[in-house]
This record gives sequence, C-alpha cells and structure tokens, in this order.
Amino acid sequence: MASLHHIRTVATYESKTLFRSWFFRIFAILALVFVFFFNLFYQTKVGFPFDDMVALPAKVPFMNLYIINMAQAIIAIFLASDFLKRDKKLDTTEVIYMRSMSNADYVIGKTLGNLYVFLLLNVVALVMVAVFNLISPYSAFRLMPYFYYFFLVSVPTLLFILGLAFLLMSVIRNQALTFILLLGYIAATLFYLQGKFHFLFDYMAYRLPLTWSDFVGFGNLNSLLMQRGIYFFLGVGFICLTILLLKRLNQSKTVNGVVTVVGAGSLIFALVLGFFYVNRVSQFDNHRKEMIALNDQYANAPVMQMTRCDLDVKHNGNSIAATADMQLKNTTSEPVKEIILTLNPGLKVTNVEGAGYERDQQLLKIKPQNAVAPGDSLQVKVQYAGTIDESLCYLDYDRERLDKITLDDNATIDKRHAFVRSNYVLLTPETRWYPMPGIPYSSKGLGWLHKEFTRFSLTVEPANDSLKVLSQGEKTIGADGKITFRDKEPLQQISLVMGNYQTRSITVDSVQYSLTYLKGHNRFDEFFTEVKDSLAPVIRDLKNTFEAKLQLRYPFHRLELVEVPVQFYSYSHLWTVAREQVQPEMVFLPEGGYMVSGANFALSKRWAERRSRHTNESVTERESEENLFRDFVNRALLAKDEGRGFRMRFGGPGRNFDDNPNPYFLFPDYYTYANEINSPKYPIMNRVLESYLVERTADDQPGFMRNFMGMSSDERGNMELQDKSFARVLQDQEDPDIVDNIIQTKGEFLFALMKAAAGEDKFDNVLNSFLEKSRFRETGINDLKTDLASSFNLQLDDYLSSWYNSKELPGYLVTDVEAVKVKDGDRTPTMVTFHLSNTGKEPGVVKFTFRLGGQGRRGRRFGGGGDEETVERIVAIAPHQTKRVGILLNEEPRMMMTNTFASANIPSVLTQRFEKIELDEKRTPFNGEEVIDYEDGTAPNETIVDNEDPEFKLIQPESSSFLKKIFEAQLVDNEDQKYKGLNFWRPPVEWTLTTNTNFYGKTVRSAYYTKGGTGDREAIWNVPVKESGYYTVYAYVPKINMRWRGEDKGEYTYTIHHDDGEDHPAVDIKSTGGGWVELGAYYFSPDTAKIELTNKTDASIVYADAVKLVKEK
Repeated sequence: MASLHHIRTVATYESKTLFRSWFFRIFAILALVFVFFFNLFYQTKVGFPFDDMVALPAKVPFMNLYIINMAQAIIAIFLASDFLKRDKKLDTTEVIYMRSMSNADYVIGKTLGNLYVFLLLNVVALVMVAVFNLISPYSAFRLMPYFYYFFLVSVPTLLFILGLAFLLMSVIRNQALTFILLLGYIAATLFYLQGKFHFLFDYMAYRLPLTWSDFVGFGNLNSLLMQRGIYFFLGVGFICLTILLLKRLNQSKTVNGVVTVVGAGSLIFALVLGFFYVNRVSQFDNHRKEMIALNDQYANAPVMQMTRCDLDVKHNGNSIAATADMQLKNTTSEPVKEIILTLNPGLKVTNVEGAGYERDQQLLKIKPQNAVAPGDSLQVKVQYAGTIDESLCYLDYDRERLDKITLDDNATIDKRHAFVRSNYVLLTPETRWYPMPGIPYSSKGLGWLHKEFTRFSLTVEPANDSLKVLSQGEKTIGADGKITFRDKEPLQQISLVMGNYQTRSITVDSVQYSLTYLKGHNRFDEFFTEVKDSLAPVIRDLKNTFEAKLQLRYPFHRLELVEVPVQFYSYSHLWTVAREQVQPEMVFLPEGGYMVSGANFALSKRWAERRSRHTNESVTERESEENLFRDFVNRALLAKDEGRGFRMRFGGPGRNFDDNPNPYFLFPDYYTYANEINSPKYPIMNRVLESYLVERTADDQPGFMRNFMGMSSDERGNMELQDKSFARVLQDQEDPDIVDNIIQTKGEFLFALMKAAAGEDKFDNVLNSFLEKSRFRETGINDLKTDLASSFNLQLDDYLSSWYNSKELPGYLVTDVEAVKVKDGDRTPTMVTFHLSNTGKEPGVVKFTFRLGGQGRRGRRFGGGGDEETVERIVAIAPHQTKRVGILLNEEPRMMMTNTFASANIPSVLTQRFEKIELDEKRTPFNGEEVIDYEDGTAPNETIVDNEDPEFKLIQPESSSFLKKIFEAQLVDNEDQKYKGLNFWRPPVEWTLTTNTNFYGKTVRSAYYTKGGTGDREAIWNVPVKESGYYTVYAYVPKINMRWRGEDKGEYTYTIHHDDGEDHPAVDIKSTGGGWVELGAYYFSPDTAKIELTNKTDASIVYADAVKLVKEK
C-alpha cells in the first residue's frame, strides 16, 4: 500500500508540473482548437462533408486521433526527456528523493503522471469529436471505435515514446542530444522505415490498416494486436530499464528483482511478437512462391472444360463445408490421364467420388480409372471443408509490388480478398472457393490462360436465418430453408455473399436492378425523396446512352449493387480488365460508398446548389435529384477511370499524374463475362479485344496533363517495345504496369489497321454482330477470322504474326499542316492538309481526331469529361512512305490530335492547334490520300542537330549537397525514367530532359530545360559543316503554354562561333510564335559550327532543343 501511495504521489505532482508547463498548455490549446475547427468544417454545414467520414463513421475518431497522435508523440519526447534535467535544476522532486521509496515507485509515478496528462488530452479531444459526431447531419455515430482507437493508437504510442525518452535520458544524460536522437528516430520511421517489414517500425500507427468496418470490424485484428503489442511491451521494458539505471539507491532489492524480471520479460515478449509479426509475412510470401513453382510445373498440362457444376454449401460460422458435383469434358485433341483442378489450399478435400485424387497444396489432381478420350466427359463429386487461405489470391503480384500498392493506395485500410465469419461471408472466384479446371497463374507466360462457360447451380445453407444470401441466378427458397440459385445462361464464374442485408429493387425493360446494403446503412433516401418512385426512365436513359457508346447490349437479366466491407480489395490482372468488384450480374461497392466517385451525395448536393447560385440557374428538386443520381451512376459505374481526379506523386524535377482504373466499371458484365475468344497461339487476344471495346467509352485525357509526366503510360510501354516484341514482353512480364499499357496500345494499333482496311463503321458493325451471336459460349479466333474474311476479304493472319512477334515499330512525321476554308459548291468547308511519313520498317496506322467548334469551346471543367463533337480519320501507311492527306470538315476545327498508337513517337499523341482560319478561294478541295515522294523531315540544304543527337552536349556543375541527394533519392519515384515531367512552378536547377508536342524532333519531340540562372549551365550544339559558305542559323525556341502562369518573359542569348569570331544574338521569347527563329547568317569553313546557350536569363525557364544551318545559295 505504501508503494501505491508513493506512485500516486509522484504521479500527482508530475501531472501538476506538466499542467503548469506553458509548453504543454500551448500545445493542448492548439490541438483542441485544431480539432474543433477540423470537425466544425467537415462535420457541420459550416463547411463541406468529408468523404471518408461520411462513408465510414469509424473514420471520425480515427482521423482526429490520428492527427493528435502524431503531434503528441513529438511533444511527449520533449517533456519526457526533460524530467531528469528539471528534477536536478529545479529540485522539484528533492523531497521525494529523500523519502524511503523505491526507484520503481518514482519512475512508474513519473510515467503515470505523463500518461495521465496526455491521455486526458486525448479523452477531451475525443469527447469534443463525439459531440460533433452526434449532431452532424452527415456522419453516423459509432461508439466502440472511440475506445478501440484510444487503446490501439494512443496508449501504445505514448507508453513507447515515454519509455524510450526516459531510457535515452538516463543513458545519455543530455536533454538536447536525447531530443535530437528521438526526432531523428521519428523522421526515420516516417520517411524511411515506416513501410519496411509490413509497417513493423510504425510505432505511431501512422500507416497501419486500422480502419474499422461495420461489417467485420478490423480486417486483421491479430496482426494489429501483435504490432501494437510490440510497442506496448517495449515501452514497459524501457521503463523497467530506466528504473534500473536511475542514479539513486534502489531502496528495495526485491522490487529491483521484480523490475528486472518484468523488464526482461517485456523486452523478450516484444521481440517474440516482432519475430512472429515479420515471420507471418515471410511465411505468406514463401507459400506463394511454392504455389507459383507448382503452377509452373502444370502450365502446359491439358485443361478439361467444366460444363456443369452443382455446388452445395453449408455455412458453419467461421468455416464452410461444400460439395461440388462437376461434369468435366475433354475438349482437347489428346486423351487426358490426369485432370488438374485448383481449390483453395485452406479448404481440405474430404472425399472424391468418380475418380481417384491427389492433393498437392492448391492443386487437386483427379485421376480417372481410364484416360478421358477427346470429346468424352467425366462426372466427379468433390467434398471439402475449411476456410479461405488468401495467399492463393493474385499470385502475379510479388512482395515488392504488393507493398508499393499498399503504400500508394491507402495503407490505413487492410486489403482482404475473402471473408468467412459467423456474421458475414464474401467469396469470389479469385479465392478458388470451388474447384476450377487448370491453374490460376504461371510465371511462364500466358499459355495456361483458360476460360469456359459452365452451367452452375448453387444451394446454400446459412449459419442462421438472419443472413441474406446473394449469388448469380434466379433465387428460390426450399421447404428446408436452403437457398438455391440457377441462371438461365452458362456463366464463367459465380460468387457467394451472406450478410445482414436489406434490398431495394426495380425492374426496367426486363432487367431487375437491386441495391443491397447492410441494415442501418440507408444514408441515401434523404437525397432522393422526389425521384425515388420514378427512377425507371432515368435508368433506361443511362443504360441506353452507355450502350450506344459501347455498341453492346447488357446480356443479363439482373444487376445488383452490393455493399461489402471496406477492406475488400482486388488487384488488376494483365490478362483481363475485370476486377473482383464486378461479377456477373453483381457489383461490390465498399461500405458507405467509400472512395467511390459520386457516392458522397451530401457533398455533391452542396456543390450543385453552390453552382446553381453562381450561375443563377433555376433547378427543381426533382431535376436536382436526377442529376445527383446520374452523376453517381456515370462516375461510379460507367466510367473507365475513377474520376476522382489524378493522383499526384511529387518527386524530382517533374510530377507524375496517374489516372486510376475504376474497379467498379460495368464493362466486364457487357463483354468479359459474356464472351470469350480463345486463341492458343495468341493468348492475349481476348484481353486486346477488351481494351479496344473499353476505349469506345473513354473520354480523352486532358492533353496538358502528360506534360507533367514527361512520358505517358502508353509511351513508357512503347519504349519497352523498341527492344522487345509484344510476345516477349508478355512472356517476361517484368513490369506488369507497363505491360498493361502495351496491351492497350498494341490492341488499338491492331484494330486501327483492320479498320483502315475495312472501313471504320463497317468493321465495328461486323465485330458487334460477331460478339452478339457468340454470347455465353467459348469462341475460337478462327470464327472471328472467318467473319472478317467473308465480310471484307480481310485476312487476320496477315496482321497478327508481325503485330505479335516483330521487334520493329513504325515512326511518323506529320509535316506541312495547313487549315484553310475552301469553296466546294454551295458549301465552305475547312480543308486540313498535311504530309504523313512512316520512317519505320513496319506498316503503320495513325488516327487523326479533329475537335470542332473553332475557339468557342473553352473552359471546360478541370479533369475533362463531357461530350464534344469530333471527327476521326484513320490513315494506314506503308514503311518508308509519305502520303499527302486532305480532310474536309463542315465546321472549323480548333485542334487536331494525332494518335500514333504503338510507335516510336514520343509524345505518342501529337496536338496541333488552329488559330484563325482564312478563306482561300483559289484552293481546290481535296479529301483523301495520295502517295508522294518520301520525305524524312530534312531538306537537302539543311543540317539539323537536335538535343537527342550525339553532337549535342551539356555543361553543368555537379550537385555538392550530400543531404540533398539522399532526400531526393527518397522522393523521386521516376528516377529510372528517361524523360521527366515539366515543372513550371519550380523548374529544376539542372538540365532535365522532357518531352512535349511543341518541341522539335522527328519521332521524339524532346528538349532539355532548366531554371533561368547566372550562366553556370550551358548547352552546346556542334553542327557539322561539309562545305564552306554562308549559312543562316536557326534555333528552335518552343512556346509552351504555362497554364495559370501566363507567358514567360525574358531573352535567350546564343553564342555563335564562326570564321569571323563570335556573335551573341538574343531572342525575345515572348515575341516568338514558337518554332524556328533566325539568329543570323554567318560564314563557316568545313568542320564544326559551335552554337551555345546558357541559363543566363531573366526568363523562368530555358529550353535547349535544336539548331539548324541552312546553306545560302
């Protein structure tokens, strides 16, 4: 009892001392003021509803505590490291030191005093947050997460940092040095160590997956408890060490012994937890490697087709027991002695009827008594039980790629692929929760890829009657309470969901649309009070508009939007555009619409009302609700990309903007799950067709955005194709993100070639007809070849071999672009003419897109979107050929975009703006193509040296800052990228290579740029001169539109070394229209003409591009 009294006394006076500290008072007041205004702005109508807190109520306490925890961890370091210094300097504890108490009483009292002060601040802040949460019109209130986050985030963080600060101060006994070391440790954990070993070093829980779900709670509670337990017990251990190291008589050997045991035990237990935490990830990765190696052994094994599968599933709380009755057909040309099936390794096979079997991890090897002859079938019934092992999912992702995605894509939410719990079940085909023929992935190329259409039936017995069961097909409930699903059409796959759900449904034109959500999650009715009973015409219009763009009809009779736990996550596969969020007839949306474009109805409504006030528009409530619904459907379900803006990554001299594919895009239900074109020779063919069809629905990405990237995703893929064939890229799969872009560009290129030969509209009509008649059955590529040959006499094989196997790429020059108005009878169309040259060794095709409307259509919303009138023309061109192309347009074009697809061109999309277009009555209208003499972009009397040529070189001093190099190495995520992005706001100090459509170049339009400076950086062109004489010297001075900054001002001063000495002509960059600027005529002898440009200028940016010498006659 005396010991407790001593501890309480020390803690009381320690807390009083801290409360009197102005340092702590200022911090506490600032923290509470920040929390107050943060919640005032995001939880009330004073500001705007915050997406995260609207969708996930648990995010309310989490985000507030998240911010406070970071700040208090730093403040606690200062106050905790102050205790020995303060005690000695001010004698604040001299009375206590004189008392007969143990060192443990003293240090524990000091610790509890510090903890009390900071945790009280946390409690006060959380109470304030809860009050806002309770009165908020936007965010629902959940009580338990307040307690969970308090004990999982605040307590371990404070205990660890206090213990570490006490220990270091006891050892070093220098507050300044201790403070510096601890701040360095915090910086290291935040910027370097944080993501290592699956967030092992994240003591502040800054990036831990701590998001709470109303469906399943935490995604992986065991891992969280281990990670937080590590720092809790480390903190206890450090405090015990501080007790032992305190420079004072210990007063009690018994207490000293207990402290030693507790301290050692805590530290050992923390290390054990750390080992198991890291080992868990290591075992996960090793298991995945073993499964990949096993798959590779069977990558070329024959695959049987599953024509029928009757599944009977019983839900037993945290596990399932199931029977799969399958009909397997041999569609190969050889007898099959061993049938390879894949079943999740967490599901244990208990019996197989109809054949023998062998289980090897994820593979189930069926061994029939006799080999199955071609065309014959085998009936097999497999019984199995267990739970889901998620290590089988997404074997095409290695640890490095998984960690990168985790860091880039909201690490605070756990990424789960399946749930089997007593109150919730979610199973998708990626988990292989029922046996599937073949293997799910091989690192040896795509030869294993196989899909089929199967007639499924599913019977489910849920663990309790409160669980609603969802799957594909028509639902019936038997007398025994079992639920059965059967679909009219064969499907590629099925999924299973069970939860405490409610459903709303509406039938429009024979399609049943349903919204299924967790009970208590109806947060949308209040936004659709006027229109909820008359949604049918709105849905019909949305569907018809989308199908008109896609040119395919919806093939199913149901579409169900299902709310699922926020932790459910899928990765993309390079062999399909489909993600697990979209299943046949179903779309899985994260709870509350978290991170779904347009799902924050409160925010969308506020913006719409604000827009109406600014534009003085009169919008009825019904129209407003219809617009709200349309915006959600168009952005969340019918858009190829997420539409949440571009993800910006800072680093190096430029910025990277990534457009994120929309995982809820409905396209797979229109094509992927209804069609399949099989090609053993070209296994990527179905994916290529997917990409082509998806592009029908896509809006153009804002052209200026690629300027910030240096290279677009498609261009990075094209650079990869300069050294490898398409087949080799698919086999190596070295960078899956780039491979995905290569598939996109190569697919566009292939179909553009065929459309150029067949005619765009005709080709699409034949293709659409072929897809329609091929619904719900596997179709060979020979069937497509037959249709194309009979319709257009187009031989697909003539295109595929070179397209798939060639290492060569076409390259294009677009020159002599001119737009004039001409007289054509009673009409006055605009005629655009240009020369198109193919400098490559392979046939090429280019798509020209004209945006119409002259200069009148400007100022569309940032991020693009919306329709505008365009005209397209596809031009095919042979190797080393030049064509003169003329196009007549009924309206004035304001821009021509040249899409070069898979080519050597960078940028791959060139833009040409048209200013004022004049009438030329003497010009003869020309609409068509004609072959002319080949042009390579250089006139006979010209010599051009570009920045890409070996005759160009740079001079610049090396950076001498070691710390700067280390810091930039951590920030730059495109270090290996040759071309960096343009940064108008903070130009690089060093010469940096970038690309832009306004630069000079034959196939690569690039230039070096740097910040205007003092002349310490120089660009030099050494132009070869073959003959003596006078030459006119030109410099290519690009004119780049620096949005939001206006035109740059200043002069570039060139130095020209010639036979008579040197001159220093200056170019006023504002007065140039962009392009070749004459610098003067000079006499050069045969050798080299040296031309220099430094960064000495008042302009903000200096571009070093190309120079040209033209010999005078």
